[in-house]
Amino acid sequence: MTLFGIGPIELLVILVLALIVFGPNKLPEIARSLGKALSELRRTSQEVTNTVMRELDVDSEPEKAPKPPPKIPQSVQDAVRKMVEARPQELSSGEPMAQEGEPTDDAQAPPPETVHSLDEV
Repeated sequence: MTLFGIGPIELLVILVLALIVFGPNKLPEIARSLGKALSELRRTSQEVTNTVMRELDVDSEPEKAPKPPPKIPQSVQDAVRKMVEARPQELSSGEPMAQEGEPTDDAQAPPPETVHSLDEV
């Protein structure tokens, strides 16, 4: 088993050198400080990782789902249904229906309304 690319023999040599350099009284204090520093480093790196992941999750969400189209009022639905029922042969034959203002075969279209300005009203 290797820790940071250091085998057990290398780790033993490092510990013996640390014992010789710092002495038996200071070695536990140094190990404690080193352990606290490593745990703080792990906690900080975990916080950074969580923050980055949270930001990436927020960015990957769609902005907002598009709103559904507005509901067509029942009166408009009824008017369209009546038009379709009144002219089934025109709709099935593919011939265009007469546009507003155009005369039809069976009836004359009413004349267009006169536009008044606001001064005349």
